[in-house]
Amino acid sequence: MKRIFILIHICIIISSCTNLPHIREENEIVYIVGIHGREAVYWVNGKENILPRLNNSAAAYDILISGSDIYIIGHDGSEAVYWLNGQRNLLSDDIIGYDFSFNQYKIGLSGSDLYVVGGYDFINLRYEAVYFLKGKRYVLPSSNMASAYNIKLLGSDVYIVGYDGYNAVYWLNDNLNILLKDNEKAKAVDIAISGSDIYIIGDDGSEAVYWLNGKKYVLCENGNTYAIQINGSDIYIVGCVDDDAVYWLNGMKYILPKNSEGAYAIDIAFNNNDVYILGYDSLNIVYWLNGKLYNLLDEDLNEYFNNIDWDNININNIIERNVRCFSIKIVH
Repeated sequence: MKRIFILIHICIIISSCTNLPHIREENEIVYIVGIHGREAVYWVNGKENILPRLNNSAAAYDILISGSDIYIIGHDGSEAVYWLNGQRNLLSDDIIGYDFSFNQYKIGLSGSDLYVVGGYDFINLRYEAVYFLKGKRYVLPSSNMASAYNIKLLGSDVYIVGYDGYNAVYWLNDNLNILLKDNEKAKAVDIAISGSDIYIIGDDGSEAVYWLNGKKYVLCENGNTYAIQINGSDIYIVGCVDDDAVYWLNGMKYILPKNSEGAYAIDIAFNNNDVYILGYDSLNIVYWLNGKLYNLLDEDLNEYFNNIDWDNININNIIERNVRCFSIKIVH
């Protein structure tokens, strides 16, 4: 049991990162954010950068680039923070004690207004869907335990997706809307907008689904969706089905190559016609460039785990070498 727990929850790195070997254009910059050991980090074309922290451990969950400014959000100990061009800032003065789950922590920018959506409150012991704007916390209306997963800003409209109890929902300018479902439990995890069409992805029971203008469509059984992006007229959704990392292109499923069991895709970004998909091949952080698999890190972590002496393992050393990734963005 100890080995299974560690394999599921911990990724290890034992050597330094190198530049991504397959950058397609000279002016292309690929940003990835995550965790390395106890540090919040971001990789720029594969080179690791550690963000400043004041507490025992930190994590970076999402990144947004606006002109020459780089915003990264995460946590530093129990403090929700953001880093602007590498400088640490508290997200809010009254946020001590808040904690945001890994895929419940996203960022949006409208002009100079920074929005952050997320998770649940350890102080009141009640899950709440919240967002932060200009350092102030706003609780979204809900009828039950709720959480927010992602945000999309369009003009003066603010769309936030998540769940309220067992319902997949979205909030439009703080107004709650429940999405149609066929199973007991559903959630919405990401949103994309093209013209007048609103695409929301999520899960309805064991089904990977999307809603187009409120109508539900099933992508597959036994699947999960994590991110959606629109590139021109093409709709990309990434996730997993059983043990495979997959993407759907205009509703058609494609299985991504893998070297191990338990692959999944968590985020996607574009540079012109190049498609980058971020995810995991078992314990290895990987990206797929136009469908071809590459490791982000030098070391094969699956091989490393296979050679661990589990009877003499030091869990503190494992924690110090923990690696996770959460988001990818491309600037060109």
